[in-house]
Formats: sequence, C-alpha cells, structure tokens
Amino acid sequence: MRNIIKTIAATLALIILGTVTVCAADSYVTLYGFSFDINDSGEAVIHGYDNRSADVKIPNKLLGSNVAVIDDYAFFGNTDIKSVSFEKAGHIKSIGTDAFYGCSGLKEINLSDNVENLGFGAFQDCSGLKTVSLGSGVKSVPDQAFYRCNSLSDVSLGESVKSIGDRAFASCAALTRVDIPASVDYIAENAFDGCCGKLIIYCPKDSFARTYALEKGIKYIITDFEPYLRGDADGDGVVTIFDVTKIQLCLARMLEGDAEQVYRCGDVDGGGLSILDATAIQNYLAEYGNPYHIGETVTAN
Repeated sequence: MRNIIKTIAATLALIILGTVTVCAADSYVTLYGFSFDINDSGEAVIHGYDNRSADVKIPNKLLGSNVAVIDDYAFFGNTDIKSVSFEKAGHIKSIGTDAFYGCSGLKEINLSDNVENLGFGAFQDCSGLKTVSLGSGVKSVPDQAFYRCNSLSDVSLGESVKSIGDRAFASCAALTRVDIPASVDYIAENAFDGCCGKLIIYCPKDSFARTYALEKGIKYIITDFEPYLRGDADGDGVVTIFDVTKIQLCLARMLEGDAEQVYRCGDVDGGGLSILDATAIQNYLAEYGNPYHIGETVTAN
C-alpha cells in the first residue's frame, strides 16, 4: 500500500510539471518514452516505448520503483530502435514473450547478470542482430528465443544456463560460434537447425554440449584444452612402438578405459583414428619422414 501511495504521489507531481502522461484506457504511465505500471511487488513493468530515441537505455528506476520486467510484446515489431542497453547495477529480472520480436535494427544484446528469465521468442526475427551475450542469471534459452536471427554470428551463454529450447537458434544462417558452458545439460534436437554448416560449438571436454555436437555432426572446439604429445597414444610421455600397438588394439575394439587417450593423441593426421595413423607413427620411428609433426606438443585445438 505504501508503494502505491508513493507512486501515485510521484506521478501527480510529475503530471503537474508536465513530464508524465497517463493513459486512462490502460492505466499505464509514460515517462522518458516508456509506458509502464507498478506491479503488486512495487516494481516497474515496461509495456511499450514511444520511439523518441533509436538508442534505448532501460533505466534502473521509474517513479522511484525498480524497473524489473520488460513485458510481453513491449517492443514487438519495433524496427526503429538500433540498440538497447541496461544501466549498470540494473534490476531487470525478466524479458517477456516476443518482447523484441522483429526488432530488425538491433545489432547487439548484452544482458546483465540480474536477468533470470527470457520469454518464448524474446528476440525472434531480429534480423540485424549480430552478437548476443547472456549474463550469469539466465537459466534457460527458451524456445525460438533467437529463431531466424539471420545475421547472428556470435553467441556467449552464461554459466547459469542449463537448457537450450526448441529452435532457439534455428535458421540463424550466419551463426559461426556459440560458447556453451558445462552447466548446460539439455539441448533440443532442433536447437541449431538450418545453421548452414558454419557453426562451431565451443565447450568443455566432458560436457553435454560436446556429446550433442558429436551426435549432430557439428564441429566443436574444446575450451578446457590440455596439451598433449602428438602420437603418444598410450600416454607415457614418449612416442614408441607401443603407441602403434595401442592404436591397433583400439581399432580392433580391444580397449575400453583409455580409448579416449588413443583417439585424442593417436589421430596424428587429423582424419579420425585409423590404421593410417599407426603407419605414420611407424614411419616416424623408422625416420622415414614426419609430415604430421609426430612427437611435438600440441597446445591448442
């Protein structure tokens, strides 16, 4: 009750000064171009914008209340805005369904760590959007969140993200890089459909994202990469005839626990583990040439 009385008093004062507009039809207040009201928790909820600037700055407070929610369809189809930024130490916690749907002028989205919830299709059809960085608060990338953002090339997901929904990044034809943390334990089958084969997933070695990339045939790069000796299939720190034997055993499916080591270090030609790798190591040991840099330390993907 105290919040409501405080808001009403502040609104009346600003109306007298001529800086606030009140729309009787829906009881929304317009201030600094934002149409909003105050919810039961005393937080400001933005419902719309009057396009007074192409560069939108979401304020921390409106009429003394923390701006916590961008409502469903708040900027829906707004092709005039070019950027949306959030003031430092902002209070935005939720961005609603289709909130920025079709905002084709948007180029970049950087969400603060306070943002926890994104709605269905929140940035769908933002055709000019190129980069996206989600803060450490978002738990899920919802269905169709960035669907058909066909200029989107670079996405970084925060460590709090656990799931990526249906068609979340589908039909993003320019998408080349997505950083997916170890926290993600679910990715929808069609999350990256139509990404035109350019996509590289950056992920930790023992992550769900790596397994997903392998199953889908998507190229991936390990972010917690550990240096290794090329050709050292048995992991003893040197390249010897025993590495050849390890590769042969692995190919004959007579290895279990250390197969990962063999596949990683024994694939000297980069074409997948095969008898050709064993032959190349034998040639190296016999000093018949070393086109694959066997015996050298690999320090990056």
